[in-house]
Amino acid sequence: MEIKERPMVLAGRTYKIKVPNHTGDQINTYITINDDMGKPFEMFINGFDPSLYEYLSQLMIFVSRFMRMGVEAEVIINDLKSIHSAKGPHVFPGRGMSPSLAASIGTILEMHINNDFDDIKETSS
Repeated sequence: MEIKERPMVLAGRTYKIKVPNHTGDQINTYITINDDMGKPFEMFINGFDPSLYEYLSQLMIFVSRFMRMGVEAEVIINDLKSIHSAKGPHVFPGRGMSPSLAASIGTILEMHINNDFDDIKETSS
């Protein structure tokens, strides 16, 4: 399967979610999704909790690779949303409970492709 080369410039959006760390504090985590020709092309995840760095880096690399290989976003979304965490659910603002951080990231991707942000409330940082 061919992996598309990254264009010099891509347009995208960055989304902020709060992720609980090992002490229970809510840490800002940012998800950037860049599009090429109207389709998601790559994803970057940046959080400030070092205990999640390896996990988020793996997720970002593989999701971006699948996008660049032409895997449909809906397939990636369904796979991410099917992941359940042993640590318990993740609260997703405006959408209730999500079974995991990965599932929340799948929801962000779904919202991105559907441009569906009407029910999301801004929270303080």
